[in-house]
Amino acid sequence: MKEHQNAASAHQGMNIIFFLGPPGSGKGTQARLLTKVCGASLLGMGDLLRQEVQEKTALGQKIKPVLEEGALPSWKHFVREVFEKQLDALKSSWVIFDGVPRTEEQMMDVESMIASRKARILSVFFLEVPDEILIHRLVGRYQCASCGASYMRNIEESDFQDVPCANCGSQKFSQRPDDQEEVIRKRLRLYNETMGPLVTHYQKKGLLKKVDGILPISEIQALIFNDLKEKSASFPSIS
Repeated sequence: MKEHQNAASAHQGMNIIFFLGPPGSGKGTQARLLTKVCGASLLGMGDLLRQEVQEKTALGQKIKPVLEEGALPSWKHFVREVFEKQLDALKSSWVIFDGVPRTEEQMMDVESMIASRKARILSVFFLEVPDEILIHRLVGRYQCASCGASYMRNIEESDFQDVPCANCGSQKFSQRPDDQEEVIRKRLRLYNETMGPLVTHYQKKGLLKKVDGILPISEIQALIFNDLKEKSASFPSIS
C-alpha cells in the first residue's frame, strides 16, 4: 500500500501523451522530437521489447521469435510487468507513450495505471498512412547498430558503406528482422484488426488528434506542438 501511495504521489500532475499509428507511420520520430522540446521521458513499447531481446534477458528470449514473426507478445504474461516498472521509474512531468496501447486489453490496463498514479492523458496523436506507403518505407528502413537511429535507404540514396550516423557517428547499420515485406504485411494486418476500438474510444473522450503521416516531418511536428500548447499552458514553446 505504501509503495502504491508513493508511486501516486511521484506521478501526480504528470502529463501523458500517446502516439499511436501503424509501424512506419513516423510516430517514433515525432515522439523523439517532442522529448527534445519539453524534456519528456519516452516510454516506447517497441524499444522496450527490442532492448530485452538485445540484452538477452529471460523475457527477451521468450519474445524474440514472436517479434520476428511480426506478432505481439502477450501483454498479460510477458510485457505488462516490465512496462509498469519502467513507468514507475520515470520522474518527468511530461511522459510520451510511443506505440502504447495497442489493444483494448492494454488500453484498459494502461488507463488504470495512469489513474492510480493521479496522472492524466493530455492528448492522443494518431498518425495515419496508407498501407502501401508504409510497406515502401519499412522495406527501406535501416538502423544505426549503435544508437538505433532510423534511416531510409531508398529515400536518402545511401548504400551506408562510408556514411556515418548523423546521431552518433557510427558507420554500422542493420535492418530489423521484422522489416521484411512478408512480416510487415502481417504486422499491418494485426495492427488494423486491433486499433479500431482504441481510435473510437479516444475519439469519444475528445482526446484523439488524427494526423496525416504523409506530411513533412516539420509540418507534423508543428501540428502536434500547437495542439499541446492549446491544451496546456505549461507546454514549452517551439524555440
